[in-house]
Amino acid sequence: MVSKITVALVAGLAVAAFALPVPTEQNEKEFFDVLPDEVKNFYNSLTEADVKVFSELQSQLQGKDDTQAYEIIKSKNPELAERTKTLYQAIYNKMNTLSAAPKKYLTDLVSALENFNDAQLKAIIQQGTQLPKEAKDEIVKVFPTFQNFFKV
Repeated sequence: MVSKITVALVAGLAVAAFALPVPTEQNEKEFFDVLPDEVKNFYNSLTEADVKVFSELQSQLQGKDDTQAYEIIKSKNPELAERTKTLYQAIYNKMNTLSAAPKKYLTDLVSALENFNDAQLKAIIQQGTQLPKEAKDEIVKVFPTFQNFFKV
């Protein structure tokens, strides 16, 4: 099962996609470039209709697990539901391969992003600089796009 955080993150990214094309400003681009390839590909594949579905369903998706979210999205757009499910599974499978410390760090990072909490996000990014090298290496092995984030 994929976490509620992942459901909210995907929905949030989709809604943001309507207003925010792929970032071109340096600091925004650096953040976008850190996202796992699966998320970037999903983000780039969203159509205006997909974003509209996520926007309409955003409040219904809050607090739902992956199965519930899938059914809600499927009721509006079955193809989008399948693409979303594929993304959930890919990210979940990768996160599940991590040991406890890297997994907790990424879970906290996703939570801060989901809640759009600047202070919490800055604190978690700072914690990332203090992760042991082994934990950073493990994250980069599973999510290579984090290499520049950690400057490994």
